[in-house]
Amino acid sequence: MNLKIKSLLKKIFIFKFENFINIIFNYYFLMFISLFIIISIPFSQAILFPDSDGDGITDKLEIYAGLNPKEDECQPRKCRGISIQGSINGEYMILLLGQNLSMQDKSFDGVTKLDSIKSVVKDYVQNSPNFIRIGAYTYGRQGCSAFDELQSPFKNVSKSNLIKEIENLQATGSSSIALTVDKLRDELKNKKGKFNILLIIDGLNKCEGNLSDSLKKLMALNTFQTGIKVFITGIDIPKDKIGELEKIAEENNVRFSLINSSSELKKIFEPPLKEVINSLRGMICIQVELDDLIRCESNKINQLKRISIRKLNNPIDKDFNAEEKDYFLQQIPEVEVKSKIKLEAYDQYKKETNGNYQKKIIELSKIITTETR
Repeated sequence: MNLKIKSLLKKIFIFKFENFINIIFNYYFLMFISLFIIISIPFSQAILFPDSDGDGITDKLEIYAGLNPKEDECQPRKCRGISIQGSINGEYMILLLGQNLSMQDKSFDGVTKLDSIKSVVKDYVQNSPNFIRIGAYTYGRQGCSAFDELQSPFKNVSKSNLIKEIENLQATGSSSIALTVDKLRDELKNKKGKFNILLIIDGLNKCEGNLSDSLKKLMALNTFQTGIKVFITGIDIPKDKIGELEKIAEENNVRFSLINSSSELKKIFEPPLKEVINSLRGMICIQVELDDLIRCESNKINQLKRISIRKLNNPIDKDFNAEEKDYFLQQIPEVEVKSKIKLEAYDQYKKETNGNYQKKIIELSKIITTETR
């Protein structure tokens, strides 16, 4: 009798164990299939609805609308390679300064790295042009604290107060660089403007996060209304860390500069200021093409509306299948919104004169010349 009970119990155990294994397998199999579907949807859309010129309009829709699927015809012809993203909404200079302990080490000019940085930054603040709004934040004030505000770029600035805040900075914490970049991204999300970000470091990130990943997320904010340019300045970087920082910069389209002398330190604002000058030159250049660009965007919207009425909302039409019609009917309003944003920006450009842009370029050129002396 005992043997029969043991045999029965063994069978019950094996049956339940096999069921348990099957349940676990089915659960994870379904999870895998669901994840695969979620990941593959954008990929399959890219295959089914290719967009060769990257203008947000599918090739087939462009062909039937009489547009060129191989080229975005509404791009400036004479100003290629000049970034004007966000510029019409104002220029910003965002400073990220380190208060990590290693900033109290002596630098090339015999004083601490932080004191050397404070001197150069205070000079810039004092002489900065009014048309570039200043934002200033620190990292490492206490342990791995990040993004401590000295001056919001979205509030009125008192140069004297900001200079006092900079004077009072002490090297007390750790290098929370990645977390600071993350918090800056949160601050700039949904903001409009051209943001030139100067990040000053003396080593690698030593706190939470990954600097390369943080920079990728920050750079992803770039749109027609928002421009992000990052300039990393490394002061007395250990030789064995330079390669890693150069790789991070290259991966994320970020400019990385090494500073090894007081004369080089005085020039740290030169790259971001030259970027502002390039944006201003771009706006001067684009003035010549504004009428053509406005006409092109308007025509594009009208042609897409016509195709929507004649074919996409026409149940008899056979040129597009049901899936294409649904997809394109969602796509057209998105394109209209983007075109409307561009048209509004172009109207703003027309209100500015080349003379105003030229005056700003001259003012910035004088600041750069002064810094290099």
